Amino acid sequence: MPKTRVTQHAAHQASVSARYLAPDVARGLALLGIIMANTMTGWFNIWPVKYSAGSETPDPLEQACIVFEAVFLHNRGLPMFITLFGVGVAFIVQRELARGKSVSQVRWLLARRSFWLIVLGILHASLLYEGDVILIYGSMTFILMWLITLSDKSLRTVVFLLVALTGVVFLPMIIGSFRSTLVVGSGEVIPSHALPWSIENFGFRLEEALWGVLLTPFVAVFWLPLMLIGFMWGRAGVFADVDAHRGMLSHWAIAAAAVMICVGIPVGFEAAGIVSAGWFHFFRNIDGALTIVLGPGILAMITLAVQPVQRAVATPGIPWWLVPVDALGKRSLSGYLVQHIIMATIIETAPMGTLTALERPQFLLLAFLIWLATLTIATLLELAHLPGPFEWIHRRLTYGAAWKERGLVTTVPPASGYPDRAGQ
Repeated sequence: MPKTRVTQHAAHQASVSARYLAPDVARGLALLGIIMANTMTGWFNIWPVKYSAGSETPDPLEQACIVFEAVFLHNRGLPMFITLFGVGVAFIVQRELARGKSVSQVRWLLARRSFWLIVLGILHASLLYEGDVILIYGSMTFILMWLITLSDKSLRTVVFLLVALTGVVFLPMIIGSFRSTLVVGSGEVIPSHALPWSIENFGFRLEEALWGVLLTPFVAVFWLPLMLIGFMWGRAGVFADVDAHRGMLSHWAIAAAAVMICVGIPVGFEAAGIVSAGWFHFFRNIDGALTIVLGPGILAMITLAVQPVQRAVATPGIPWWLVPVDALGKRSLSGYLVQHIIMATIIETAPMGTLTALERPQFLLLAFLIWLATLTIATLLELAHLPGPFEWIHRRLTYGAAWKERGLVTTVPPASGYPDRAGQ
């Protein structure tokens, strides 16, 4: 996209005085799905699990939890978060261009943000949680920053080519997994070692994290399309005028709902032992291939659901019942890291017998309580007009001493609108 056209987008976005609730509310809700999914996979390794129908069938409550996980949790929060990250990058680009910064200066800013995200991600993966995703955000931004001047038509072409390449990878997996009889797991609770107590373990995790950075070009094939879609939505002012984009958002929402129902339910029924038709791997691979639909689609659902509240917000301030989720969404980096710190503390301090005795509904309840704790912390910070601790560190490293001038401390939107506040 020519620079004049980029500037036009920036001027359009900077002129918006409404406060956009959807991105932050979506982040806050996504953190609930992420801690629940991570609890069942990264922390305790009890998903995926496949019961055989008629034998060792779990009780109805556990079956309901397994279906709930398949439909609403696994491969849901992360795709939406990556889409949202693209939205945030668009807000940053528009904000900086509207302030008179050149494209090269904007890229340098994005590079600094990305560098410190990668550093934080490496530390997080090495010291705490091996399933870190912060590396994805930082690494993908290093690629996205070179594409910010492309037109939407060119970006859509990039998305199409990358999705087609992903399809080439997934198609053989989907065909080969049809009516697979391979059993996935037994449902045995295996708590992860939350902290790398040995130098050898720390070194292994550090090596894995560094490899994750080096393999960015390959990971980009799968994740970059989601970030590009979010970037185009943010740049086009989708959240500034939801009504004008309602048709597009509705199509995405319907498509995501169809995937969640038509693909998630077969996976859940098979995993829970309700049926035994060899669907599990087949539909699970389809679910992975359709991640490109789930990320933007779930974000579209939340955006449409929040829009009635958005219309009612005539002045800075939102309904009290949305304040906690919005507060957590504005501090999503801190929320993500703190929930892992809490879980790691539980694993390292609780008796092993107590953890292994928990059942699936109790694990989901534990994850919900951890999310509730981060929700409470974020609300208290909101009331005190303070940023999240890790947002403060990241922004201080990125912007230097001038970070307060970016409107990143106050919880009240600046006169130029939400974009000043949303570049997380």
